[in-house]
Amino acid sequence: MKHNLNLLTPDLLPKRERLSAQTMLLSWALLLALLALGLGWGYWQKSGLEAQQRQLKARQQQLQTALTDKEAALKKWLPDPALVAQRDVIAKARDNSRALLARIDELNSLPQQGFSPVLEALAQRSINGLWLDQIAINGQQLSLSGHATKAPLIPKWVQTFAQEPALAGRQFATVGIDKEQDGTLAFSLKSGGANEAP
Repeated sequence: MKHNLNLLTPDLLPKRERLSAQTMLLSWALLLALLALGLGWGYWQKSGLEAQQRQLKARQQQLQTALTDKEAALKKWLPDPALVAQRDVIAKARDNSRALLARIDELNSLPQQGFSPVLEALAQRSINGLWLDQIAINGQQLSLSGHATKAPLIPKWVQTFAQEPALAGRQFATVGIDKEQDGTLAFSLKSGGANEAP
């Protein structure tokens, strides 16, 4: 009978070193490969970012050029100060003309009373024995002075004013009567505006 006897025990076997020269070399090679890969990746990223930066700078330059062109074009459309001043002068003249036309329209709408209606009314109201020496019309004020042969003729004459539209409603605030040397009466009447009667 045969027996196998193993005299080689595990203690007698050469011990395997964990960090042998070959493993160290392999580790270093792996590490260098990883480093080279990382550097390559970083360089690729960097070149990509630089390309993006160049594109962005080019775009920024384009936009800046476009902005400069637009600003130059806009300056062409800005109003000329001389034209603006001329426009303001014309606008002021237009406003003044409108105000003047409005004032003329306002004055035209007022009742037109000249001297003629008053003088015609006085001519219609003549009375024998009474005559006028002076007639003064100042705006709406009427001043009359004259002579009468008898005192009652003066109030009788003034009462006839009610029949004439140009004289109706006038009140005489001042009435003066003086006897002259020849026996006639000198009178003066001063009124305010037309249509004064309450």
